[in-house]
Amino acid sequence: MLKFTSATVWWVAVTGVVVAGGQAAQTPSVWDGVYTTEQAERGAQFYEESCAECHGADLGGGEMAPALVGGEFVWAWSGLPVA
Repeated sequence: MLKFTSATVWWVAVTGVVVAGGQAAQTPSVWDGVYTTEQAERGAQFYEESCAECHGADLGGGEMAPALVGGEFVWAWSGLPVA
């Protein structure tokens, strides 16, 4: 049975890393594919109907809206929760 000290609990809360069976496991992030295929398909339909006109069919941005892909987008959202 595993025993956790308050320092261990704090470290896991801060880093999101848990060591299990000698291997480190990271808490899933938005970059790990947290959506199902069905959710992604529904999202794609909504994007096409409501967002693509400004953000572009390829998510590359336009005159009035920023890109939703690429290095700048990833940097801006890296480390943030979906919420």
